[in-house]
Amino acid sequence: MSDVSVQASFNSGEWSPKLFARVDLQKYKSGAALLENFFVDYRGGASTRVGTRYIIQAYKSSTQVRIINFQASFAVGYVIEIGNGYMRFIYNGAPVVESSFNITAATQANPCVLTIPGHNFLAGDWIYIINVGGMTQLNSRYFSVLGVVGNAVTIGDLNGANINSTSYGAYTSGGTAARIYTISSPYTSADDLRLIKYAQSVNQMVLCHPNHPAYILTIVTATNWTLNPISIGASISPPTGVTVTKAFGFASPYVPVEYGFVVTSIDYNGQESSASSPAVISTADMRSNPATLQIAWSAVTGAKAYNVYQAEVSYFGVIPYGVQYGFVGTCTDVTFTDSNIGPDFTQSPPISKNPFTGSGIDHVIVTAPGTYTSVPTVSFSGAPSIVPSALAQLGIQGTPTISAAGTGYAIGDTIQFGYGIVLIVTSLASGAGDISGWTVQNSGAITSGATPTNPVAQVHTSGSGTGATASFTWGVTAVIILGSGAGFTVTPTVVFSSGAATATAVLGSSSAGNPQVPGFVQQRLILAGPNGAPQTFYMSRPGQYFNFDISNPIQASDAITATLVSGTLNSIKSIVSSAAGMLVLTDKASWVVNGGTSGSAISATSIVANPQSWVGASDVPPIVTNYDV
Repeated sequence: MSDVSVQASFNSGEWSPKLFARVDLQKYKSGAALLENFFVDYRGGASTRVGTRYIIQAYKSSTQVRIINFQASFAVGYVIEIGNGYMRFIYNGAPVVESSFNITAATQANPCVLTIPGHNFLAGDWIYIINVGGMTQLNSRYFSVLGVVGNAVTIGDLNGANINSTSYGAYTSGGTAARIYTISSPYTSADDLRLIKYAQSVNQMVLCHPNHPAYILTIVTATNWTLNPISIGASISPPTGVTVTKAFGFASPYVPVEYGFVVTSIDYNGQESSASSPAVISTADMRSNPATLQIAWSAVTGAKAYNVYQAEVSYFGVIPYGVQYGFVGTCTDVTFTDSNIGPDFTQSPPISKNPFTGSGIDHVIVTAPGTYTSVPTVSFSGAPSIVPSALAQLGIQGTPTISAAGTGYAIGDTIQFGYGIVLIVTSLASGAGDISGWTVQNSGAITSGATPTNPVAQVHTSGSGTGATASFTWGVTAVIILGSGAGFTVTPTVVFSSGAATATAVLGSSSAGNPQVPGFVQQRLILAGPNGAPQTFYMSRPGQYFNFDISNPIQASDAITATLVSGTLNSIKSIVSSAAGMLVLTDKASWVVNGGTSGSAISATSIVANPQSWVGASDVPPIVTNYDV
């Protein structure tokens, strides 16, 4: 007779045949010899897996497809079908379809031809038909479009075979046809689909693949999805047309010094642009001469405010490009007044960074200055993925001509002529102090507009001399890189809009490649594991997912670049947010990255990575369940 056995729990799972009959083990009575298509609950129960239901065959079904879930809201979820160069979307058990068009006729023929006025179908599209009167065999079915001639649409089955409607009922009236909503995708091969890794934040999903740049998939409405390469950088441009002028004060005479300012834009999401081109002025030192400078610029679309930064005052002529600028104030208008505000050098303009597009222009070497009376524009040959920007800087060439020798000078006097030009008297023609020779201490700098008309009168001298004027010859002394660009495969040619100047560009380091692993942790987007640096990860600024800018000096909220360091190469496979910090799964180990203690915030000034186990992971996406991965 049968023997009834009561088993209250299955939480010791499926046992190996080697443990059969081991009734002496405590867990024996909570195990099973075979659990096929069952899930075991941690509380002991076992339940069959969720069933499946046929929805529709894969589009272009001769190729492989990849299925990814997209949770658009608490109550709305989609399944994304990614195939050979396309994506389409399944919602509530059916493909998402576009707006429908009315059917006005259908032929009883082989193949069947529908008349659909005003449709937008193309050969190869799939359409869904409902509510046809008479020829009801067409209703609630999906068809492929075999051909289109005007309003006539020839239909076939989903494998491209003709629909033979000769035995169907005669069409009487009504019916609509709607195209299945489909968008293009860069992923085509089976390897492309297999290696796609993704991470979602609200209505956006980041997709990474080693052979493609990172993409962002965004849902606007059910029939409006966008898939675009991620645009790295601040979402707002820096101001242009920055100028600085004397507002009031500055009684003569005074010893001129150089003030320099840059301005950044701030958008409504709090993102700050990189710095504008610098604006400089040669004027009195406001620290000893009460006065005010006014900085102005052109309005930037989308800006809610602007930050103004000032360089340290220069007593030695023009302020060199690349010096540090410190914060002096914020305003919402396009003008700012500075009445000797001390710059805060702990806050500096953001430094734009894009870790995934290398081979930009690092610097330019001027090989011949040419001769100029106005500043030329600068461009570069080639077809980079990001176009660089630069400006030419003019300085005086050779020894200036003495147009008027003046009187009262002494050997060693310095004479300033504005524009950052400083000359030193080296010889005199008479006892009256007439200048017979001088040398250049500072060649000056002009980065926009025309050069001054010769002769140019002195602005100030360290002695008591008066009346000296000079005639200058100007040429290109430097090319200042404002934006390095990216994606150069060969060194570009530097092109000046006019004149005979020549220069050579020098490229920076190349990119490590496309990121392979995305993730969202502590309000930062993480892009990790490019082929050239498989154990390196890059973290965006908090709340600014596509902004990888940094500051100098470093701020806690800056973007982060970090590398897992161990005795063996660790290729990052997945990233998971956890209570302890950021869990990084590699092919050799699992790591926890945090601010130094469990659960502490990761920042640019506080980041620690520690291995947790030496068990590697594969490219299969991790599954998070309760407290386990």
